[in-house]
Amino acid sequence: MDTLRSSETRLRLIKECKEFGYQKYPLEFAIVKQLDIALYEVMKRASVLASQTKAQRANLSLGIRNYRLFHCALDLLENGYYEASLTLLRAMYENGLQMQYFCFHEDEAAAWLQGKKIEQKVIRKKLNIDSKIYKMLSNDYAHSLLVQSLDPLVFDVKDGNVRLNHYPLFSLEDCQIAACALIVFARLTLAGLQAIFKPELFISKHWVQKIAEIQHMVDDYIQEQRHLAVKLGLAAWVPQKRS
Repeated sequence: MDTLRSSETRLRLIKECKEFGYQKYPLEFAIVKQLDIALYEVMKRASVLASQTKAQRANLSLGIRNYRLFHCALDLLENGYYEASLTLLRAMYENGLQMQYFCFHEDEAAAWLQGKKIEQKVIRKKLNIDSKIYKMLSNDYAHSLLVQSLDPLVFDVKDGNVRLNHYPLFSLEDCQIAACALIVFARLTLAGLQAIFKPELFISKHWVQKIAEIQHMVDDYIQEQRHLAVKLGLAAWVPQKRS
């Protein structure tokens, strides 16, 4: 007997979510593909450096973790599990902020590698970043602190009864929100890697130009999607440069 996970209905709906997603948001998925390339190339070059500093080791390890989250969140996004994708993206966001923090506080990276715990609220405060997006990702996706986070998943819109909603369904809005967040957090990760490894990585003009082209494409997209960025709390997000 087939399980619900392997049922033809579920597999058909997953296929529909993927097809609709790529049809409605071809630019977003094209950018995600380019970010995948950029992240891999930067980490591949960074990982072979023999003289890595403590901060470089810290950011590379966080970057590798985010790259794995990036792929898993993309899989869920394509398959129509938007709330699950955004739950993973919350962790990706936190790791990205920690990478930015280590760009400015390299001594803290050394302490972290020795086992020191660094609270996210401390990181956001030091980076002067408000908690809007963190709270949104936590309340709406990662936690059940607010019942509204479960509304589209388990409650019948007519009488409020709990219903079994086990299949993914395409959502135009949720697909765009997850895709935008995936792009922004991948860009944040890329910035954290480049800032801490500069100038060690920039040894090929052709390679630098390729990565820069991807960055410009991503940044142009974020500016064009400013209305969505405002909704997500991303409007003020700019990759921070190492001083």
